[in-house]
Amino acid sequence: MTNKILMKLTLRFTLILVLLVLILAGSPVLTGVASAVTYNLTADVTTKTMPDGTIITMWGFACTNGTGGCPTTPGVVTVPGPQITVPVGDTTLNINLTNNLPEAVSIVIPGLIQTAGRSPQPFITDTQSRARRTSFADVAATGGGTQSYAWTVKPGTYLYQSGAHPQVQVQMGLYGAVVNDSDPGDAYGSASTIYNSSVPLIFSEIDPVLHAAVAGQGGASYGPGGTMTSTIDYFPKYFLINGTPYSAEKPPVSLGSAGDRVILRFLNAGLRELVPIINGIYMTLVAEDGNFYTNPKTQYSIMLAPGKTVDAMITNPGAGYYPLYERRLGTTNAGATGGGMMLSLQVAGVTQFALNVTTSGSGSGTVESASMPGGINCSSPGATGSCTASYNTGTEIRLVAKPAADSGFLKWTGACTGAGDCVVTMNAIQSVNAVFRLKDRIGIYRDANGSGRWYLDNGTGLFNGCGAFTALDACLIPFGGLAGDIPVVGDWNGSGTSRIGIYRNGAWHLDSGTHVFPVAATVSAFGGVAGDIPVVGDWNGNGTSKIGIYRNGAWYLDDGTNTFPPIATIASFGGEQGDIPVTGDWNGDGITDIGIYRYEARQFSAGGYWYLDNGTHSLASVTPIGPFGGLPQDIPVTGDWSNDKKTDIGIYRVVNNRAWWYLDNGSHIFNALLPVPMGPFGGWMTDKPVTGHWY
Repeated sequence: MTNKILMKLTLRFTLILVLLVLILAGSPVLTGVASAVTYNLTADVTTKTMPDGTIITMWGFACTNGTGGCPTTPGVVTVPGPQITVPVGDTTLNINLTNNLPEAVSIVIPGLIQTAGRSPQPFITDTQSRARRTSFADVAATGGGTQSYAWTVKPGTYLYQSGAHPQVQVQMGLYGAVVNDSDPGDAYGSASTIYNSSVPLIFSEIDPVLHAAVAGQGGASYGPGGTMTSTIDYFPKYFLINGTPYSAEKPPVSLGSAGDRVILRFLNAGLRELVPIINGIYMTLVAEDGNFYTNPKTQYSIMLAPGKTVDAMITNPGAGYYPLYERRLGTTNAGATGGGMMLSLQVAGVTQFALNVTTSGSGSGTVESASMPGGINCSSPGATGSCTASYNTGTEIRLVAKPAADSGFLKWTGACTGAGDCVVTMNAIQSVNAVFRLKDRIGIYRDANGSGRWYLDNGTGLFNGCGAFTALDACLIPFGGLAGDIPVVGDWNGSGTSRIGIYRNGAWHLDSGTHVFPVAATVSAFGGVAGDIPVVGDWNGNGTSKIGIYRNGAWYLDDGTNTFPPIATIASFGGEQGDIPVTGDWNGDGITDIGIYRYEARQFSAGGYWYLDNGTHSLASVTPIGPFGGLPQDIPVTGDWSNDKKTDIGIYRVVNNRAWWYLDNGSHIFNALLPVPMGPFGGWMTDKPVTGHWY
């Protein structure tokens, strides 16, 4: 008994001694000074660009400095605001707010006890004599006003947001996440909440009409008497996770490796109830609003009310991609499917391979992922944007090429070929190139005193003078010029760019890109009989232009050997006196077809008729188009004017030394007003029209 008493006294004495040492050392536990972290935030204006190009005015927070540091670039306004991480062991969170917005702003954190800056702001009286608060906490006034706030912190995930005019200010973007863990790698001090990685998932929405009204854009206004009076009229069109709606460039979110434990922190900063779900992964819900569940729940989806936070634990399954989306269909971008609240969660495989995307050609456009998990949105010129991404082995990626307004998509090279969507399986490092070409443009070849001059339009349809396709057109001098030279245009090397050339008595002088004549690439003796007319086309669809001649209705099309006569000879498609051969890809299959332009003196519809081959090479089976053109001086021209990969028709007409280009708009109807002519571009009677996608 005595020994037990002595042991208790010794233990008590030891504890007292330890307490005395802590007091002498100034222990904050005994002095009542809690450990605190401080963040300095600024509320300001920013913008976000949506996948469809719409620019939305937003309000957001920027982190400037503080004891907690800045998790994002200091001073840069983001939506959501920077994540506020309270270090393990700290019990107080301080936020100093500076407000540069046109409305007073405050900050509240539902779920945490606010100890400073928590006074509700003065009442206002509405039109029905009802008293209403303007803010749940002290405000930072407009024009750089400041306010300080403090909260007692406990482990959990919380949403910090504006407490002033919240139905508008939170929608405008004044929100972010607060995270405090019980221990490093342990969210709530439980074996069930130990994790390898943490993934925040902040859901929000954008009503562009509301944003424009609050920002005062386009004459819109918000509030009593405004164009939008309240959020009763709230209709979101964009649905975001972590500040962005899903689009092609959004990469998958990493969950780590198979077997890792991950905490998913769901936060709803929107005004609607949401139901996020993950295909193929069960989640164990361990807390909501920072309150740990005594009995966790395991389920596929979560009921996420506005302003609520839910923490869920998962154990990563095997390597792969797992879609996360909002099952109440917040999965559109302004009504377009394939966007909104969705993303891919990636469990990394042991082996990954890089997909490298580039663009080339005379035109411009983008290459985008058209399938989950996304990650590619590569824009030209210069292949800027998300042009490289790594994927688990065996992942199938589908890419689409989207040409700019002045361009067309020509073909894929590298791991994909052809002109359709590119589907590539990532079983090795893969490289894909998209070739874009400029929309077909007009030009003229002019024999000026034995010097063959080329005037190539820069896209305006008007002659702007000689330059290098900036504000001026391109003038290439000289290339050809002997009497009888006939200009030809083709993509001689498959680059997606048209190059010039001349046909001279059966010899073909094809420009290599230097525009210097004579050239090395000369094809001798392909045609040459009096009356032969040169034609150019991609006869086999491999992306490279070949030569050919039209001789009294017979077509001699080069098979790639430059040997005459070629194997590919088409007999009797045309042949009447005055028939003019034309070529083009009439059906968009990537192979150039033949045709003729013929003047027909019909009783009520005399004019130029177009007989375009339907693949049968039988003139009798073709229904002619027209009349389109028909004056004696009209010269037929062809090109893809609409960028739909199909060749269209048109005529070049000189009137009073001024040349006008009538390019079909798809109606195949011709008069002085429809289609609207381009020009003047050219006009000498000796000028010869040319079309192509220029350098």
